[in-house]
Amino acid sequence: MATFLSKYKELRLIMRASRPINRNGNIEITPSRHINFVNGRYMTDIPDEITFIEMHPEFNRSVFKLKETEPEKIKAVKEEIKKVAKKTRVKKL
Repeated sequence: MATFLSKYKELRLIMRASRPINRNGNIEITPSRHINFVNGRYMTDIPDEITFIEMHPEFNRSVFKLKETEPEKIKAVKEEIKKVAKKTRVKKL
């Protein structure tokens, strides 16, 4: 899990703005995609969002990535091990 901090409490980064599209004579609006910081903090596991934030011009200016501590990394590895163990278990008949 990546955690990002902002010096602004309610920062909003726009990944994709909503736009009108004409499809067969019907105007449809494509949904927008936002990253909303709450109290200056945003947590995500989605690789697209992490990459977007790290490539944003405000990264390392007003948005900073919080370094993961060892317990968080250990917890993530344990969760992965549990997921793999569940997939590989064989049910007895």
